[in-house]
Amino acid sequence: MSNIISDSVSKLSAITDQTPIDWDAFDSVLKGLEDINAYDEHYEETILSEFIMDGEFYKRGFILADVVRHFLACGYDVSANDGLNGGLALHSLCWSSYDHYVLEAAKVLMNAGAPVKYKTSGDDPNEEPECLLGSISWKLSGAWMVDKDYAWANTLEAYYAMTEANIAGKDYNAIDNYFACIGKPLTAVSAINVGGKPALYDEGAVSVYSEPLILWFENKPLVVSCYTDFVVNPVYADDKKNDLADVTTAFSSLIGTTLKEVQYIGTAICYFEFSNGKRLFFAGRDIGDGKRVGTFDILADSKK
Repeated sequence: MSNIISDSVSKLSAITDQTPIDWDAFDSVLKGLEDINAYDEHYEETILSEFIMDGEFYKRGFILADVVRHFLACGYDVSANDGLNGGLALHSLCWSSYDHYVLEAAKVLMNAGAPVKYKTSGDDPNEEPECLLGSISWKLSGAWMVDKDYAWANTLEAYYAMTEANIAGKDYNAIDNYFACIGKPLTAVSAINVGGKPALYDEGAVSVYSEPLILWFENKPLVVSCYTDFVVNPVYADDKKNDLADVTTAFSSLIGTTLKEVQYIGTAICYFEFSNGKRLFFAGRDIGDGKRVGTFDILADSKK
């Protein structure tokens, strides 16, 4: 079975390595397979999961969603093999490409019914399997602390939020990476109410937030956690809608200006650059009692 999968992946990779991609040839290979849903129990892989892993998509993630669509159109069944066809494909996306296109591919799979909960041979039969959330968590720690690839880490944060929403039966399709906000104007800012007042206060030269902030870029709610990660998350915004306070005035110098860039200086320090030349700096830290808080400050761009 492994030879069937590896041979198929080699043929498909040869086609997607070309520019432009001959999708008719790609479909021809898929339709010519004896079993597009072939599953290798020893290596726990399917043709799609292995192709996602070994298709050399680094910096070419824009083809991922189309690859998945072509597989589905040619008979790939995400529910086959007790759901592992879909689950392993979702799992493979964590390793497939260090860019935000994995989110689109994951949505295509989830919308087709791919389960985010599945059991593999490595799972303890007496315990609840970690499934996709476990895979994403494992990659997240490495992206933040080892690779220091913060754009990829934020993509994985969005993937995690999508998976949580899927499990909760909520609409994950509008959850996205912060890239979706670049080029859009900041229109409002919300903070979570705690004890009847916003969890936002001044501390010397900086402002402190002890609960996530929501920066609204048009209709996109960018949730800013106290760990200084960012996810466009309408599900979170809707869940918290009765606890939100308008704190737009604290960001008045940025309202109406366009987000140009998000740049990390360190694991928990970054800035947003806006079209008016100002920068919004974020930093995460722990206060004395161990509770994580975030800080922000708005400064004129030193390059101006």
